[in-house]
Amino acid sequence: MLEFINSIGTFNLMLIIFVFIIFLVLMRKLIKTVINIVWISAASALFPLVLNFLGFSVPLKLDTILFFLILGLGLYFIYILGKIIYTMLGIVEKSARVVTYPFRGKDKDLEKRVEKVIEEREKKDKEGRSS
Repeated sequence: MLEFINSIGTFNLMLIIFVFIIFLVLMRKLIKTVINIVWISAASALFPLVLNFLGFSVPLKLDTILFFLILGLGLYFIYILGKIIYTMLGIVEKSARVVTYPFRGKDKDLEKRVEKVIEEREKKDKEGRSS
């Protein structure tokens, strides 16, 4: 084993360690997602039973259980998709802040001037209406 580590270069060793860390993180997220899918499947399949216990007349057939199972999993996948989009938009927003950093100081002065002009016009409009 040590011969393998000694035979590859330092760069390749660092690259392998980096890829291994990424692999571990991805596997952790995958396992968490699979566990969540199992929990959501169980809760969705038990939902018709809970409805019957609460007094609703829901038939306890295989197709009813499958309907709620598919509905629960579908909603969970929509949630995951929304979470991915939200995360990506956050990354884009942070990137845009870095890119627009040089222009932000000028915009603050511009905003103050625009607000001042708007306030002056509102005062003139109020004075014109009252007279």
